[in-house]
Amino acid sequence: MAALSASLRSLTAVTSRPLLPLLRPPPLLLHHHHHHILHRPQQQQQQQQQQHQQQQQQRGHKRWLRAHLALQARMERKAGKPPPPLRRERDNFDLSAELAALACRLGEEHLSPGQLAAAVRSPCCDRGRGRGGENHGELAGDGARLTAEVLDSELARDFPRMPDGGRDALRTFLMSDETLSGVARALGLAHLVLAARDPPPDSALARSLLAIVSLVRASGGEERTIAFLQSFVLPQLLCGGRDLFSLWPVGDPMSLLREETERRSRAPPEPRLIRSAGAASALPCYLVAIYSDGRVLSEAPGETPLVAEEEAARSALRRLYGFPATRLPAQSVASGTHSQPQSVASGTHSQPQSVASGTHSTSETHSLTATVRSVWDSQPQSVASGTHSTSGTHSHSP
Repeated sequence: MAALSASLRSLTAVTSRPLLPLLRPPPLLLHHHHHHILHRPQQQQQQQQQQHQQQQQQRGHKRWLRAHLALQARMERKAGKPPPPLRRERDNFDLSAELAALACRLGEEHLSPGQLAAAVRSPCCDRGRGRGGENHGELAGDGARLTAEVLDSELARDFPRMPDGGRDALRTFLMSDETLSGVARALGLAHLVLAARDPPPDSALARSLLAIVSLVRASGGEERTIAFLQSFVLPQLLCGGRDLFSLWPVGDPMSLLREETERRSRAPPEPRLIRSAGAASALPCYLVAIYSDGRVLSEAPGETPLVAEEEAARSALRRLYGFPATRLPAQSVASGTHSQPQSVASGTHSQPQSVASGTHSTSETHSLTATVRSVWDSQPQSVASGTHSTSGTHSHSP
């Protein structure tokens, strides 16, 4: 038994020794295997970061861009939209070409870009006095004086029956900053005027237009100045349906009409109610006519007899002064005489001839408005029978 146990121990020792190296990996392989297992998450993270960076570079965006755009949009909403860029701030803006185009729009091709540059330069930007150039302030002052003189003469010619107060009110309206700046914007001066702030205010645009009037007078004479103002400034009375008494407030039109009839040695005006409708309703309507020397001067409706009387008096004054509510530009003739206006009472109107055509004619005299004075100059309507016809089928006793 002892011998058998010793032989078994020796056999086990012999057979187990070569198997130990096979069951145990070599030291280098074990170290490499453990290193790969320990550093695998870090390598994967690095690869993911590289892939994310490549994707971000391909998109052209960064991580901070979304938050930055959101903050910028919120600030823009609080501050409001910025004003659009000015025309002269763009890369393709050429001041000389723009001034040459302005001269063509004005119909004054003989004006040089240098002269127009002095006209559109505000006093705060004026540097031409020391270099022998035109001064903007002097040009604007001369232009205002010339414009007032021309407008006074033109308004006196077109509205000879209107009193001085009415013509002064019309001239004040035509020379206001609002009117002149509107003309300047229509001519394209808004992006050419150099002022202290942008966009230029109405006063700067008005002064620039008056300076251009002074240049036109210096280069073309009085006829060119009159034609320039007739083409661009005087037609503003026709734009927008201007009413005479919105430009010239009159507190008591009936008293003014009475003064006008006394000045012409005519009978005082007499208002008469000729028609009414819905007197007991919420919207009554009264029609009042004004008579003088057996002639119907005007008639107008109103919600009360007093309102209708005042409106009828205003209508009579409009016809008297040649500034009716519905008027047409009178056609000018080459001989310089005005064509006879067409009566409103006839109910027919010819097509108007455009005054603001933008072209000047020194041989023709342009008239401002179609004066409706035939009501005052025609034969009086017969009222001996005591009837006044308000329509083709109805007649009422005045």
